[in-house]
Amino acid sequence: MPRSPPNPGRHIPFKTPRSVRARVKPKLDGDPPLHPHCQNSQLHEIAGPLVGNYLSHDPATTAPWAGILQQNTPGNAPITVPLFVAQGLADQLVHPAATEQFVRQQCTKGTQVTFKEVPGAGHGQIALDVVPDVLTFFAGARAGAPPASTC
Repeated sequence: MPRSPPNPGRHIPFKTPRSVRARVKPKLDGDPPLHPHCQNSQLHEIAGPLVGNYLSHDPATTAPWAGILQQNTPGNAPITVPLFVAQGLADQLVHPAATEQFVRQQCTKGTQVTFKEVPGAGHGQIALDVVPDVLTFFAGARAGAPPASTC
């Protein structure tokens, strides 16, 4: 017997049928990178077959989801604690230009940002590459002396 979600009406659980998965070609390392200005539309094109078959309305334009998505979009609310951002410069999923724009936006808002770019790191590797930096950042933050902002 399937379990009910813990909070009915707040989740849209689904399994992706094999027939849909077969139509969606995953982004491979040898494929050309997503263009920074087209990345969002390209991701929607890839996700369209999945989302289109499971949702009766577009969450981006349907309450309460539209508001929840807006609130959950990075950069909309001021960040009042020190922020550590790492970006792999070989990342083809989260394009470096998008992260740089987010960091500039936060710097403009007065957020204390520590921004680390790692040449050659892709999306799956960046977290491991910056573990020492993250540990140093949190140790300083806990002691009340986070690293100086890179803004």
